[in-house]
Formats: sequence, structure tokens, C-alpha cells
Amino acid sequence: MAHPGGTVVPSAESRATGLLACVPVTRPIPTPATPSTAALAPVGEMLPGTRCVVERIGGYAADELAHEGILPGAEIRVAARTPLGGPFILEVGRSRIAVSAGIASAVLATVLDGTEPAA
Repeated sequence: MAHPGGTVVPSAESRATGLLACVPVTRPIPTPATPSTAALAPVGEMLPGTRCVVERIGGYAADELAHEGILPGAEIRVAARTPLGGPFILEVGRSRIAVSAGIASAVLATVLDGTEPAA
């Protein structure tokens, strides 16, 4: 059953009674953060440990990333990046998501003050 807020599953009560009552299952709402005055940068160029706020998502992956909770206004953290152009591990809320370096480069974000580690 489709629902604008996410996937809808029958509640335990509706399974027991046979009446239709559904509980939406959604991702957590991103918390607002205070972005720095720095320019936009691709997440694919950020170091592990960097927290940022997503501003724009380009390319074909915008819909797929939105399903994972990565959308404009969301605060994310670069948890890890593998060498030689391998995948990035991004944290959004309490979830960790692996994305390719190409997709990470399509996500433009503003680094939050004081969260970018030294190189």
C-alpha cells in the first residue's frame, strides 16, 4: 500500500482484528544544522569525519538517495571512504549507506563549522 510518507505496513492490531489500520514506516526527519559560509563542495571530495548539510543532488541518483534519507536539508557525515575510487560510507541519522565515488561527487553540500578534519 503506497503512502506519501513512506511504506505502510499493517499494524499488529489490524492483523488481529482484520480491520484496516496502518502504521507508516519512514526515515527520521533530518535535523536542521547551521551551515558554514563556505562554498558548496562535492561529498566525494570530503574527508572521513566531515559533517555537512546537503544542498543539491545532481545526476540520476537523486531519487535513490532520497529513499535512503539523503535529500536537500539533511545533515550527513562522511563515515569512511575507501582508497582508489571505492565507495563512501555516509551516515544519515542512525543509518549508514554505501555509495559509489561518482554518486558521492554528485551530492553538493556545505561543511558544518569545525567538523572537517585536518588532511
